[in-house]
Amino acid sequence: MLEKLFRLIFPSYKTAISLFLVPFLSFLSCQTQKKENFLDKIPSTIPREEVKRSQLSAIILIDKDGIPYIKSDDFLSGIFALGYIMAKARYSQIDLLRVISNGMVSSIIDIEQAREIDALTLRTLLNPSTGKLVTDMQWELLQSQRISSALLLLAFTEGINFYIKRLSEGLEELPPEYSSILSARNPKNDPQKFFFTPQQVLAIARFFEWYLTGQGDLALDSLREYIKEVVGDEVFRTYFLEMLTARAGVNIFTLPSPPSLPNPVIFDVLDFLSASEKLGSNNWVISSTLTADGKPIVANDPHLPLFNPPLWFPWKGEFGEDIIEGFALAGIPGILSGTNGKVAWAVTNGGYDSLDIYKEFLEPDANCKTGFKFVHNRSNPTDDFCVESSEIKVPSSKSFELFYCKKHGVILGKREDVLKGKIPARVVLSEGEFLSFRWNGGEQSREVLVFLDILLAGDVQEFLKRATEFEVAPINFVVADLKGNIGYSTYALLPDRKWNLYQFPPIVALPTDGCCDWEKWAEKNKFPHTINPPKGFIVTANNDLPGYTSDGDPFDDPLYLFWSYDPGYRVAEITYMVQEKLKKGKISVSDVKEIQHDTVSYWTRGFLPSFLNALSGFEPNMTDLEKKALSLLKSWDMTCRSGFTLSDLENLQFAELDDQKVRNNSSACTIFWVSVTNIIKNTFSDEFEKYNLKISPSFEDYFLKQLYFYSQGTHKIDFFDDLRTGDRENFEDIAFLSFRQAVSYLSKKFGQNPESWLWGKLSKLKLFHFTSFANLSLFDIGPFPVDFGPVAPSVAWVNLVTDNPEKDFIIQGGPSMRSIAVPDDKTGLFSIEFAFPGGVFGFGKDLQKPDISKHFNDLLPTYFGRGYIKFKRLTDFDNFEKVIVLTRD
Repeated sequence: MLEKLFRLIFPSYKTAISLFLVPFLSFLSCQTQKKENFLDKIPSTIPREEVKRSQLSAIILIDKDGIPYIKSDDFLSGIFALGYIMAKARYSQIDLLRVISNGMVSSIIDIEQAREIDALTLRTLLNPSTGKLVTDMQWELLQSQRISSALLLLAFTEGINFYIKRLSEGLEELPPEYSSILSARNPKNDPQKFFFTPQQVLAIARFFEWYLTGQGDLALDSLREYIKEVVGDEVFRTYFLEMLTARAGVNIFTLPSPPSLPNPVIFDVLDFLSASEKLGSNNWVISSTLTADGKPIVANDPHLPLFNPPLWFPWKGEFGEDIIEGFALAGIPGILSGTNGKVAWAVTNGGYDSLDIYKEFLEPDANCKTGFKFVHNRSNPTDDFCVESSEIKVPSSKSFELFYCKKHGVILGKREDVLKGKIPARVVLSEGEFLSFRWNGGEQSREVLVFLDILLAGDVQEFLKRATEFEVAPINFVVADLKGNIGYSTYALLPDRKWNLYQFPPIVALPTDGCCDWEKWAEKNKFPHTINPPKGFIVTANNDLPGYTSDGDPFDDPLYLFWSYDPGYRVAEITYMVQEKLKKGKISVSDVKEIQHDTVSYWTRGFLPSFLNALSGFEPNMTDLEKKALSLLKSWDMTCRSGFTLSDLENLQFAELDDQKVRNNSSACTIFWVSVTNIIKNTFSDEFEKYNLKISPSFEDYFLKQLYFYSQGTHKIDFFDDLRTGDRENFEDIAFLSFRQAVSYLSKKFGQNPESWLWGKLSKLKLFHFTSFANLSLFDIGPFPVDFGPVAPSVAWVNLVTDNPEKDFIIQGGPSMRSIAVPDDKTGLFSIEFAFPGGVFGFGKDLQKPDISKHFNDLLPTYFGRGYIKFKRLTDFDNFEKVIVLTRD
């Protein structure tokens, strides 16, 4: 009877049922709360949709902004409803995330490049100790150690599958992508084939973790190894060691810095190539002692690629007595940034060094099943291991054979190929050198056990204790509670790298003779953390929080965390703005919103005076056009507003602003940042060309740091002399040349009036549809002007290393949402208001413009002056436009 009940509720579940029966019923009995029938309270004037034959019962209200609110008697039913409504709103998005994160791209596009992508994805999921996919191991861990969390993940998965089933029956509207580019994945064709599994959901989570940590580390370590081989030690130390230093861009840090460990070597670590993708986020928490209304404020501004629809999914739930609201990542249950009423938290990426690559040598060995072994130590053959293999079968795709070392991870390919950027879909073993990598995401980790617990934390201490179970992507959590506490913590599984990091830096390929193996994890208490700091606020922005890199040496500290962080200009600007607000009194929520919209870069605050001073000496020789442009720079307030306003949401039309002051500042921003692109090129390209290397956007942060160091008088090398000429150039020469080139470029593009060179004419935002991963832009939206600025809190992901600003100033990422959590006056509980660059629902009548009636991109005005959106109380029925009732009838 019990088994039938469980099968009735979750018919597509295929694992041993008996393990779940007693805990399942116990879980329900503990969670269920008897209360008045909430449905009877909802006015009949609100349109109602009855969804029958649901495995679990819940009520979903949709407010007038398209945000779903879930009402249920228990967490299990609520999370099931979340899976259903997320699929209903975003099915094509979460399906494509599943395809990408589970190695299934070649099932849609059967080409070699797709197979290479899939093979690399599967390598990131392979556990080298067992040869199993880590997603299978995570699911097994959940079932054995935290049955309640396993049930919640299963409920979320089954909620998605319930939507797929209804879609196949014609009871849901088919997303338009499945009538065109994704027709082969139309669930109507075979719904069972497209049902989600818990492991696939776990793979989506790992995909985000790989994007935030491992992807960049792998590219960096491989490419650094290549450059080290090409340029040799002399060039390495002569030019690039300091040019691309690990030294922090600005010495403004979040936490007090402990003393460095004694070491006679001063080692400016080379971060030679960084991943082309930009990463970044801002979060901060302000104590109630510093706020105007005596309430703590938690702000979040995560920077991610800007997609259509957005990566975040805003929602609110009332499950029995528990309330949660905030933002899930598409395809993942729960809330990553948000509140449970008692505690509010915000997130950024810590970016710790969680991956190492190893230089492996293979030779034939008939005693090994694969026919090859790893030669780790020729003087001690007992250290050698057989090359292991694992065949991974992917649904709707071909199988992949992966080779790995139990100590050093999965083989990427032949060393010479990988260093040139070629990671094959199929590795052919042979005698010679190969590269392998080990990433903490391939290890079994505990965050799956606590994703429910963290939603129920009662105060800062409890939250931070549970947050240290997030073991793969290092998340910077800032948090506040109703008791008046604020705090910060981060953690990740990092190898305790006890070897000589100066001799074997973990930023290039490591030897495999046992010197640099992963033996144990770094201790939790060594990671940065704080509660109730004396200054009363905590800011993080992917920066070096404890100040380990202030001396340029990340290896002389209590714990090696990372070789080079964000340079620190965003955290410096936010800190500066908070301190400026405090000079005038207490901080308000409107002050926090102003900081979130801040388009000024702290880098500009430091560099602009030197730039203007350099130009002043050339003013007598300037043309009239150049003098007009210089006049705009002299009066510039350093903001980067677009100079446009959203005039017609339905057709996504923008109009130029008439305010002359705004126009002048906007145009000055354009002149400045185009000049900066020229300064970078004119300053640094000669050093690279001398050694047949190409300057690229990957170096941007380091060029900006060197220019900032010069402006502050802290530079160590003068890079301004052009090695290609016989003259001796200085900063003033480079500054004027770059300014003159910028004025010439802009006058050709936008005419002879510098006051019309609006930032929004050159720098525009594009919202990418997920099919753009396959270089198909059928459903992208834009580009259109937006108030984002380079290296600012309201950051614009543009490439400053460019010969073509019109192309490379198209914004590909930035603030992916803006949220502020503060205790509500009526309830006394934390609640959130937010801005959102899109809409909650993922499709409308036309995928290339907003559809207000279906909440497709209808929230864009929140990024163009419209007020923030507030999560509503479920009893405020005037704010809702639809009710969906999930019933088991």
